Amino acid sequence: MSKPKKFIISIPYELLYQLYVTQHLTTKAIADQLHCNQSTICQRLREYKIPFHSRTPNIPKEELTQLYESGASIKAIAQHFHVSPRTIYSRLHKWHLKEPRPSSSLTALPISYILESYDRGSSAAMIGRELQVAPSTIIHVLQRHGVPLRNSMKRIDLPIDDICQLYTQHKLSTIHIGKLYDVKPSTIASRLREQGIILRGNKEQLPTYAIISDYMQGTSLQQLASTYQTKYHTIRNLLIRHGVYRKARRIREHTYAIQNLHKREQLSVAEIASHYGCHPETIRRIIKDTRPQEISPNTH
Repeated sequence: MSKPKKFIISIPYELLYQLYVTQHLTTKAIADQLHCNQSTICQRLREYKIPFHSRTPNIPKEELTQLYESGASIKAIAQHFHVSPRTIYSRLHKWHLKEPRPSSSLTALPISYILESYDRGSSAAMIGRELQVAPSTIIHVLQRHGVPLRNSMKRIDLPIDDICQLYTQHKLSTIHIGKLYDVKPSTIASRLREQGIILRGNKEQLPTYAIISDYMQGTSLQQLASTYQTKYHTIRNLLIRHGVYRKARRIREHTYAIQNLHKREQLSVAEIASHYGCHPETIRRIIKDTRPQEISPNTH
């Protein structure tokens, strides 16, 4: 089996499918949105085996009528003509072969397509827009077929690597990415912050490789946070994301030394934290939790 090709510019399959097939954008429009060449988009379509759609899909009326009246599903007809289900719906309506589908009529909906799309991560709203029905209709189909609904109150599972790349490499906004994955921009912003990415418009992008270099040379996380005027956890998450973060040693093994530095040497919490390469709150907690009688008078 041949190994899949590695692309210099990563464009997720689901994103390209949604832009090209679902939203019917041209390869040029997609290239403009993702800040790459049109030839790159065409190459990805071929690699992902996503059929190219012509400017005017060739769908003979008689053939479409025969397939539809014979009981073929919308999805099957769409696959036959190498177009999206939405295109078939549009032609049926244009030629008055089918009235707009009422939400109460579920029998003619492409059930397997709905179930597969939802299982791949598409929301009821996304599927509803594609099939031109209300989200409640899609939810009803899912419930009838025993599909457990994803709870919107739970943490949404998102492809974080793809989102980070769309934001940092392709320069898409949180609003745009949110629309692509059918979530709020604030959700995208939150996930980006969790990965140590500073949002554009608020602060300058952190110099990732300079931070990694300083860290590998022994600079503590607290010192890095102070130098680059950001939060301790932002630096920590950035290092974790790039696979260079090393878990800190067990600071509590140095409780007596920490207490002595604070009480006898009169070093501040921040200075001690910088010395041990940890967060000041860790030092503050150790000092607070250790009773005075626990400190050895002979410890230096």
